[in-house]
Amino acid sequence: MGSGFEFNLLGPVEVVRDGVSVPIPGAKQRTLLAALLLEANRVVSGERLIARLWEEDPPAHARNALQNHVKRLRQVLTGGSAQGYGPDPITTRPDGYLISVSEQALDVSRFNALVRRAESTAAAGRPRDAIAMYGEALAQWRGEPLGGISSVSLRGAFAGALTEKRLTAVEARIELELRLGRHEEVLAELAELTAAQPLRERFWEQRLLALYRSGRQAEALTAYQSAAAALAEELGIDPGTTLRELHQAILTDAPVVQAPAVVPVAPAAHGAAATAGAPAADLRQLPVVPRQLPAAARGFCGRFWELGALTALADEADSVQETAPVVVIAGTGGIGKTALAVHWAHKSAGSFPDGQLYINLRGFGPAEQPLAPGHALRGFLDAFGVPPNRVPPSTQAQAALYRSLAAGRRLLVILDNARDADQVRPLLPGSPGCLTVITSRLDLAGLVAIEGAQLLRLDLPTPAEARDLLAARLGAARIGGEPQAVADIVERCARLPLALAVVAARAATRPGHPLASIAQDLCDAPDRLGALTVGDASSDVRTVFSWSYRRLSAPAARLFRMLGTHPGPDVGVPVCVGLMGGEHATAKAALDELTSLHLLDQPAAGRYAMHDLLREFAAELARTVDGEAYTLRAQRLIFDHYLHSAYRADRLIQPARPPIELTPADPDANAVDFLGPAEVTVWYETECEILLAAAAQATALGLDLHAWQLPWAMTTYLDRSGRWHDLTEAMVGSLAALRRLGDRSGEIRTRIDLGQVLRKVEEPDRAQAQFQAALELSVELADLAGQARAYLSLARLIGSRGGHEEALRHSLHAAELYREYGDPVGGAVGLGEAAWHTASLGRHNETVALCTEALPLLAGSGARVLEADTWDTLGFAYHHLGDIGQALRWYRRAQATFTELGERYSLARTLMRLGDVYLTNGVSDTAREHWAESLEILTILGHSSASEVRERLHTVDGAGSRV
Repeated sequence: MGSGFEFNLLGPVEVVRDGVSVPIPGAKQRTLLAALLLEANRVVSGERLIARLWEEDPPAHARNALQNHVKRLRQVLTGGSAQGYGPDPITTRPDGYLISVSEQALDVSRFNALVRRAESTAAAGRPRDAIAMYGEALAQWRGEPLGGISSVSLRGAFAGALTEKRLTAVEARIELELRLGRHEEVLAELAELTAAQPLRERFWEQRLLALYRSGRQAEALTAYQSAAAALAEELGIDPGTTLRELHQAILTDAPVVQAPAVVPVAPAAHGAAATAGAPAADLRQLPVVPRQLPAAARGFCGRFWELGALTALADEADSVQETAPVVVIAGTGGIGKTALAVHWAHKSAGSFPDGQLYINLRGFGPAEQPLAPGHALRGFLDAFGVPPNRVPPSTQAQAALYRSLAAGRRLLVILDNARDADQVRPLLPGSPGCLTVITSRLDLAGLVAIEGAQLLRLDLPTPAEARDLLAARLGAARIGGEPQAVADIVERCARLPLALAVVAARAATRPGHPLASIAQDLCDAPDRLGALTVGDASSDVRTVFSWSYRRLSAPAARLFRMLGTHPGPDVGVPVCVGLMGGEHATAKAALDELTSLHLLDQPAAGRYAMHDLLREFAAELARTVDGEAYTLRAQRLIFDHYLHSAYRADRLIQPARPPIELTPADPDANAVDFLGPAEVTVWYETECEILLAAAAQATALGLDLHAWQLPWAMTTYLDRSGRWHDLTEAMVGSLAALRRLGDRSGEIRTRIDLGQVLRKVEEPDRAQAQFQAALELSVELADLAGQARAYLSLARLIGSRGGHEEALRHSLHAAELYREYGDPVGGAVGLGEAAWHTASLGRHNETVALCTEALPLLAGSGARVLEADTWDTLGFAYHHLGDIGQALRWYRRAQATFTELGERYSLARTLMRLGDVYLTNGVSDTAREHWAESLEILTILGHSSASEVRERLHTVDGAGSRV
């Protein structure tokens, strides 16, 4: 987004540009903007946006309606024209939309960043600086978040979590104030806070402490009575442990410290039934409050959205509900599910005064059998202090007693590392005041469907969060001193928290060891998974992955191994169907199984991805389980799929291009059949990175036919989309493969293609060397078509350097060679090139004659780009002959065709020259519009011709000439 813009969600939703509010006219546009901004810089699916805009009642054509709202929002944000506010920040993706916003441009991001800085500053022992940072963070708030947004689902998903973040920041700032002895200074603020948030006990605790330390003991005791009355009236509960203990300390003038929590328990709700011969009400008077949380992970950081989501669910437990809230944290092994759950549990323990239960269910681990529900229940009953003679023998009866003990309490239950839904169902407390947090490598869809559990999928941390994790364990100074080494470590660890923790542990034991050497060890290690271990099975990355792999069915395990050979970064269903022998149902079932275990992610509909370390694990299994021959066959099948799909795509968008003879496809390759050019464009955009990676992988494996044919099949798309540097790199590999194969005809063709791309990236000397080598080789082989292409290419290059007479001779000679070879379309191309050089020499009547001769030969040939090039040349000639009408006619035809075909560079040049015509005709505003559009394209392409257009926009004192 252009400079000067700010987006504000912490109050009424607004857009501000240079201090002036930009009105968002429609309620739906405001909701759409808020939905995108709340997940800024991430793709938000169309389905989710539709749900945010229309809740439970979407219109019949919701997709079209969404597109219209996006269009109107774009018009507001860009000012509606090229002279508006700036570039469009909203990007359309195949599976949704993404808004690109910098951290400083969004108040939510600024707030979060300032809070993180305040937390780290406080931890570093600088409370005064931290207080200032908290103050700056809280200054971002202007009222209730998402003001003016009527979407219940949007506000329900985010407003509560945002408000909780604000209140937590206020608590943290006041805590620092109290630590500095500023008790009287915060009393007025705490009085307001306890009035506004009477059920938030932490504010009451801080107020009591501030009053007591200000010498106002009686007022502190009165404030406690006010807190107790508010909690009793609103929730029917007594104050929590911490507040009660603080009250007792104030009564006795004791030091204000936290004491072990032993609290009386409220009577059983609704007269719970007797169990094992003892009334449940009697058992509920046991004076034990379980505190089973394990130690929090050292150096936990990030995961702010997930922490907020958990807090929002805890708030649900505060209110009267028919069922107890349950959340499932799901994700792949080593991604930090347990660390998140335990860290949040420690921060939120005060909200659950009646205890916190924790158990590792061993669903995925070295043990062959997961923990039986009965064993877990017995552990919970022991934690409540139930005497052994009161524990019933059956699992069903134990579960009933457990639920009776939980009734009416505020409990937090952490069920870690669950195997499946059946394992955890007996362990759900059932009381509305209890919150259950489950971690699992599965989504536990049964709990979501039947028990109404909320699913929280945990993804990889961002690069910044991964760096923060290392900093938390190794210290900011050590991390800050070697930024490149840290970046390398993060990359080699694939941002997986477990892998980062292993590396941090190794670095911590060698404090004087440079991080660069550890990063180099990871880069050099032939076995990266083996390098990521500290000798403990639970911390061995390979072992942790294996616990999930062992759960797979045979078809899913086979597909997982084969996907380890895929070049990445993601894969579509057709490739997987091919790897499974063409069985679509089998492939889809295997993909669903892999996704449910989080061995694969699904970033978009029909697309699947695995992170780098999982890919290495899968490839390692493929080599050891399936063997080299089977693995190589899978790789060939993958390459065949992409090669034959790309070849079909290229034939659709450039049918006039001389075909090549492909390497035969594997019978299971399952190449894509396309309905038309529009579908081809979407496919190329989706698969482009994979095609490039496949070509590089084929080269590394010595599969030379694929190594040169894959770049050939990508050439048209990469050229039209301006990805010339990618195309250059791919063609260099293609040329090397052809030379190893001894394919001299293919070498001629590829050298010419490579030279043409080198000319576009403005390396004329390298381009000329390729053209000259192709010419010499084609003369040696008596290849007339190769000679013609080489002469034509040399003509274009020499002409671009001002040698139009020599270029004209080469062009005419190329036309003659094409005619001799029997290629009339090639002859027409030579005539069109010659026409351009006569125009550049000022012989415009000759230009018109040559173009007039060439166009009938091109009509209907499918060579539409070449036809449009010739129209462009005619437009240039007529412009300089003074016939403005004819110039506009031919330029517009060229413009329409280049636009349709996506030939962006050619379109930019035609737009530039159209602007020249309009300037000659005295229509300077229209000239400027065409130049502005041309400049935008050339800037995106990074082409030096942009300077020509920029010059025209600055000076309009005469029409430019074509170069």
